Amino acid sequence: MEQVKMITIIDRMVRWMQGIGHGRGFGVQSPTAYRFLREVVCARLAPADLALLPPEWHRADRRKRQTGALCYRLARHVCPEQMAAFSAASDLMGACMKAGWPDGLMQRVEAGRSFDDYGELLSQLAPVRMVCVSLAEGADAFVEHALDHADERSVFLIEDIWRDRLSRLWWDELRQDPRVGVTFDLYVCGLLTFNRKVFKRNYLINL
Repeated sequence: MEQVKMITIIDRMVRWMQGIGHGRGFGVQSPTAYRFLREVVCARLAPADLALLPPEWHRADRRKRQTGALCYRLARHVCPEQMAAFSAASDLMGACMKAGWPDGLMQRVEAGRSFDDYGELLSQLAPVRMVCVSLAEGADAFVEHALDHADERSVFLIEDIWRDRLSRLWWDELRQDPRVGVTFDLYVCGLLTFNRKVFKRNYLINL
């Protein structure tokens, strides 16, 4: 067990080192990906935007604030008609998405439902333009259905992709899925996009 834990720590360190120098899009050759990283993913929120974030965001730890602010920026960028937040407990990410785009229909999804329940729910929201997923029971089933209801404008955010070996393996499966286009490994979370007309690749960026 200690050996596995040590390997996981080493893997995280190696991954973090790979992302150094690529912050704010530096070293990214694709103009589309570079613009997305500079203007959305790695942008800084103005004081007026910070005031719109929910109170729980201001009380969260640094990693949650990073991910929550990203949810806010993504929602403003995508302007999703339908969006979903999957989590077992805190609904911080969903609240940040809703703050970013109040006009969108927000569906909060509890962990632990049956596989078929997720399918029925997501079919009613299709196309699902934005999804935020916390690692909890049923996350894989929820995302499997959500992938079937995404379109080229959709963006999915998966939290804690480097939490442990299983989460990393799941992230690898997601980014290799034929339904997925360009992906962004931000270390604290991962982004899936779905424009398959663009050359598929995975960018390593430290958020």
